[in-house]
Amino acid sequence: MFVYKRPKKHFDSKGLILERYAHAYMTARPDIDNLAKMIMDAINDVLYVDDSQVIYLTATKQYGAEDGVHVTLQEIDLGSLPVA
Repeated sequence: MFVYKRPKKHFDSKGLILERYAHAYMTARPDIDNLAKMIMDAINDVLYVDDSQVIYLTATKQYGAEDGVHVTLQEIDLGSLPVA
């Protein structure tokens, strides 16, 4: 999950989120596929041997109070699954 601080235009003069921006999607650049690739490259050979081992990926961009990145990894037991 890639979190971006809301632009000032999302707030009223009291600092409250304007209703029209309450559920706004973060559609500006950078592109989500580039963000995901950057994180995968950064943790390659640190949290896994190679990013080819990643079999499932979900990525979102959203607004939040502060900028940040949240990564969750889950190890899958391949012992009971067929591996090509």
